Amino acid sequence: METNTTTGSCLCGDIAWETSAPFEWMTYCHCSTCRKAHGAAFGAYVGVNADAFRWLRGEAAVRSFASSDGNARTFCGRCGSKVASRWRGGVSIPAGTLDGEIGVRADRHIFAASKAPWHEIRDRLPQHAASASDGQEFETLRATEPAPGRVRGACLCGGVAYEIDAPLEGGGITSCHCTRCRKARATAHASNLFVALDRFRWLRGEDQLRSYKIPEALRFTQCFCGDCGAPQPFVNPARGAAVIPCGSLEDDPGAREARHIFVSSRAPWFEIADELPQFDAYPPPPFPEIAQRARV
Repeated sequence: METNTTTGSCLCGDIAWETSAPFEWMTYCHCSTCRKAHGAAFGAYVGVNADAFRWLRGEAAVRSFASSDGNARTFCGRCGSKVASRWRGGVSIPAGTLDGEIGVRADRHIFAASKAPWHEIRDRLPQHAASASDGQEFETLRATEPAPGRVRGACLCGGVAYEIDAPLEGGGITSCHCTRCRKARATAHASNLFVALDRFRWLRGEDQLRSYKIPEALRFTQCFCGDCGAPQPFVNPARGAAVIPCGSLEDDPGAREARHIFVSSRAPWFEIADELPQFDAYPPPPFPEIAQRARV
């Protein structure tokens, strides 16, 4: 790995940083805490020596939620993106927030035993049932009670919860690799379900929700819990749909990953190892509802 300068920032750009040393490690984590924190199939993280890390701006705007003993999830209070944080003497950085080529690739999946039921690990990287180092657990307890005929989800702190009428096979789960989704979810890609509003309802916590709309975007909006920063459904009455970040689901939705979109913007460090359809931008028909509801 070459020594160079790598920059990163949150979705809104209020918080930014740089590192001038090669990253020491990169991993994909499938624990339930990481899935909820990112609203995605897994968290992707890189590690760097603390001496090589510098805030460029916005350090005072970093918010924190203690997801477990000794583990704080840091995020931007304005846009909800996960940001860099101190980790075991170094700095852990969510890879989706980084710009350009980063000079390192993931070498393992951890907490693979906790992976989402709707996601399949298709690459050939080693899979560890728990942590590859010490077996420490970072699992988040369920925040909703199971309900027949309902698929439920919640944020990381449990203050926000929702439910959807099942079944949800529909058009399947869309993995979006656009730069906006990567910054917003701070990982390799977003994993979204599109649900008609008459099938969706909040259970609690609407007053805890925050949202950030990119000023120049037509519709792209990140919705998240203001207390823990976890992505939550974006409800768009004008479109008659709710965009569900699948990492927030606490039940198996029945739907499975169906396509990759905006692969022309794919992170250079991430390999698409499955055989699902790939589209450089929006998918053409027969998925017009995805193209309409996901348009930014």
